[in-house]
Amino acid sequence: MTEIHEIESKSILTRSNLPDADFVINPYTEGCEFGCHYCYASFMCRYVGKDISEWGNFVHVKKNAVELLKKHLKHFKSWDSSIFFTSVTDPYQGVEAKYKLTQQLLQVLSDHQYPGLISILTKSSLVTRDINLFHTFKKYRSRHDNYIYR
Repeated sequence: MTEIHEIESKSILTRSNLPDADFVINPYTEGCEFGCHYCYASFMCRYVGKDISEWGNFVHVKKNAVELLKKHLKHFKSWDSSIFFTSVTDPYQGVEAKYKLTQQLLQVLSDHQYPGLISILTKSSLVTRDINLFHTFKKYRSRHDNYIYR
């Protein structure tokens, strides 16, 4: 059973040092239900006092993610930047079916007619739920099991 912790976050759109993304959105952080043994993000365990062997057994849900993004976009100046979902967890892991934060965050970006590139990295078939939403963006890229949807 996965421990779910709802948290109030201070940020949702973070400047990235990744080569293919200007910004990162992590609606779920410090944990991932997939718990892949090869995952580079398992280092997040140390930020919540967990042992690396517990990776996959807990997820922190940024319950205020949608409000944070709406607030941030009011002052956002980098409209042609790229945004990556997500750098430390899978945006379509199991908790997404309940919380729908990834879907809601994409909807906010769509409502604001975000013109930059949206990239999504997932191993979940839940991503197909939002295909119609992806088509509202001028530029998007989704990686799922070695396929890229454009």
